Amino acid sequence: ILYLGVSNYSAWQLGLAQAIVAERRLAPIAALQPRYNLLFRQPERDLLPFAKTLGIGVMPYNPLGAGMLTGKYRRGMEPPPESRFGWGDYGRMYQGRYWSEEMFSLVDALVTVAEAESMTAAQASLAWILTHDAITAPIVGASRPEQLRDSVQALEKKLSPEGLERLDEASKSYL
Repeated sequence: ILYLGVSNYSAWQLGLAQAIVAERRLAPIAALQPRYNLLFRQPERDLLPFAKTLGIGVMPYNPLGAGMLTGKYRRGMEPPPESRFGWGDYGRMYQGRYWSEEMFSLVDALVTVAEAESMTAAQASLAWILTHDAITAPIVGASRPEQLRDSVQALEKKLSPEGLERLDEASKSYL
């Protein structure tokens, strides 16, 4: 084993794991995979700064909030049965995580910023993640080629300072 990666670790768990591998002269932890998006910013508190200090690559999963941050789900609609939000127990877990009035308000702000910046909501969400200097690369999922194309195009997009500020402000309660 040349390198180790961990997922869903808190900062203290990462520190403990790093100390253990160093003490035992094992392969270093090189990659971290936390959940991180506009609707879940808790890793910014201590995990992302700690990983950056240690030189650990951060590849967040769920960067589009199970599709919520694409703008395709709007308040008042029922979760489509074929979507992640409609898949039985799995769907209920995602609904509990992302399907609330407060989160729809953030999606509204995201869509407004995206339109003003000539981006899709998914591109604006990914562009926001990529502004954090601790992020190596978000892990995106796509069920159709056009979704992947849209996500890849986010690499070429940059949010204006005003757009970034609006998204930071709209999502600050998720820190």
